[in-house]
Amino acid sequence: MILKNYAPAAILVNENGDILYTRARIRKYLELPAGKANWNGFAMTHEGMRYHLSKGFKQAVREDKTVSLSNMRIDSDSGDDTVNACIEPLANPEPLRGLVMIVFKDVRTPTQTNEARETELAPAQVAELESELE
Repeated sequence: MILKNYAPAAILVNENGDILYTRARIRKYLELPAGKANWNGFAMTHEGMRYHLSKGFKQAVREDKTVSLSNMRIDSDSGDDTVNACIEPLANPEPLRGLVMIVFKDVRTPTQTNEARETELAPAQVAELESELE
């Protein structure tokens, strides 16, 4: 009951970001893209947090340290939502060494207008994301 009601949504990914395991309802944070099946967590991440999550993941793996991301905006079935994420490279137990846990946590914030939300990603960030997807 505690896990069901209080454990946050999370995914376990390998060093490439491919999803190996999910915990709780992740549908709010990830969506299955159209086209060829792809289990990469960053290809499935909602647009509003894709860049930040990808960048944080690379930093966590490169520096082998936990990275926290705050106030990422996403569009969900319930409207605009704000999400925090914690990206943690795992060292223990031994069978999980080299894997990365990404934990999502909803943040309660006042509603933001569409005008403010549209300016979240700079053109350079969009270009970097498009390059990565290619």
